[in-house]
Amino acid sequence: MANSGGSSSLPPPMYQDLYGKRRELARVQMLEREIGFLEILADTFASEMQQLLGNALQDKYLEPPRSIMQVRSMLFIKHEFSFRTTVIRKRHYNGMH
Repeated sequence: MANSGGSSSLPPPMYQDLYGKRRELARVQMLEREIGFLEILADTFASEMQQLLGNALQDKYLEPPRSIMQVRSMLFIKHEFSFRTTVIRKRHYNGMH
């Protein structure tokens, strides 16, 4: 009659945790898919870098500058437009207040 009460001395019956297995399988599949995406991304990055390096080796403009004046002139040419638009934007912005 002791077994008819609320507690039993026997362990609960063993059953398969199907929900836990499905969840773990879904995690593994998700991680495998992410690994696949990362491998594709790494391959794409490697091919783009290879292409850029190939173009850089053929480019005449990547030779080292001969003087500091050349460096200054290259920097001024590259950033002249962005500097001017920044100054103009600031003037218009300040003029509205």
